[in-house]
Amino acid sequence: MHLTLIGAAQFVIGFLLLMFGTVPSMLAFVIVSALMMGSSAIDLPAIGASSIPPIEFAAVFLTIRVLLPGSINVPALAAALRANILMIFFVAYGIVGAILLPRLYAGQIDVVPMRVRALNRYESMERFTYATQRLLPTSQNLTTAIYLLGTVMVAICAYVALTHKDAWRLLVKTVAVVALIHVVIGIASVAVPGNAVLTFFRNGAYAQIDNSYRGFVRMNGIAPEASAYGGFGFMLFVFLFECWIRDVMPRLTGPCALALGLALGASTSSLAYLGLVSYAVLVFLRSVVFPKTMRVDRLLVLGATTMLFLMVVAAASVWYPRLVAEFGDMITHFTLEKSQSQSSEQRQFWSLIGYRAFLESYGLGIGAGSFRSSSLITAIMGSMGVIGIVCFVSYLLQVFKPLRLSTYVSPADPRAAVGAAASWVCFASMVPAAVGSPTPDPGVLFAVFAGAALALRPAVSRKPQRIQAGPPSGQAAMHDTAMA
Repeated sequence: MHLTLIGAAQFVIGFLLLMFGTVPSMLAFVIVSALMMGSSAIDLPAIGASSIPPIEFAAVFLTIRVLLPGSINVPALAAALRANILMIFFVAYGIVGAILLPRLYAGQIDVVPMRVRALNRYESMERFTYATQRLLPTSQNLTTAIYLLGTVMVAICAYVALTHKDAWRLLVKTVAVVALIHVVIGIASVAVPGNAVLTFFRNGAYAQIDNSYRGFVRMNGIAPEASAYGGFGFMLFVFLFECWIRDVMPRLTGPCALALGLALGASTSSLAYLGLVSYAVLVFLRSVVFPKTMRVDRLLVLGATTMLFLMVVAAASVWYPRLVAEFGDMITHFTLEKSQSQSSEQRQFWSLIGYRAFLESYGLGIGAGSFRSSSLITAIMGSMGVIGIVCFVSYLLQVFKPLRLSTYVSPADPRAAVGAAASWVCFASMVPAAVGSPTPDPGVLFAVFAGAALALRPAVSRKPQRIQAGPPSGQAAMHDTAMA
């Protein structure tokens, strides 16, 4: 085990926050650490050259802070455990399955290993595309089990953090700042692709993909590839946009959402495009069914922004037609043409491995980390079976609360509004995850927003019980809060 420079810096910050910080500030530390997707905090050469990313390392400090003797909020922790019981079951089965199931089905099924060998190790492209090996227990089972444990712990700790007074404000501000940093480093990765500072942060044991196409450098920030940059940015965008339309710190969340949306549009990330298009459809349908979802002034701002964007594109097409044409060709290459590429064919094959593992294990799964998928859905099916699918889908519905009015119409209470925004992040992120996740772990950032969504709206809905006596105006306010 080797602590990197990034990990050492995190250790110092985490220790200081343990001594002098609060639980919400430690949660903010976790969110900031999520920026370093291509980094390693701790190298683990003893278990297959694995590494612990910064966000997982920060999650350890968050857990310690919540469980720190003398400062444990027992009622909040108990409520967090109850609220996240489905995720606890999901992770518990995942950990037990990661240990037992690969041994139970060892040698009985061909799988794609989590660590794919380089192309030059194969005789042909076809062998590389359909390369498999017999199922055996590996270090990746342990690694994935640890990641799953980190995810559920963050969900619980995020719930506890958001029970603190005004913690929702810190959450919104932190996400806004992280979004702006994400935009800046994304632009820097294009403007100065060989920047030594960005290269320093790409010290993780991940394949650093060539992010260029016909002279254009794709936006990837400090992530190993553009898709990781886009997927992370999409989750932040949904949260900020939802906060903006719900009038939560609009002067902060609106501009940040706009800047991040433009960056995602320029990223050429197919995952980001898929997420943005699917989310736009969801927002449109929501506005049709619930007209009060979008205020008139928000519609006017969106319309004006869209018109301005189209005017800029039209002007650029006139003044720089060749540049616009080449950029459009690059977007086409990484979106429409990608569905017919060798990479798409390989990812479809990986996805089918999960479905086959589900059938051949009779719905039990073959263990988390036993194979590489390209879809969160088939990854859960193949590795954790029926139990995993039922627990995760039920948990997602519990977080999203599709039958609650505040999911679609902004409530008066800003806490409930932020909780609803967080729930939309979890729900909308399932679209890119369904075509781009290699493991059954939904991730720490998903856990942050899931914990926030569960903490904020239930806490608000219980308020009427404490203010039952009051004048008619108070009763009306109580009714509005209950609808949240």
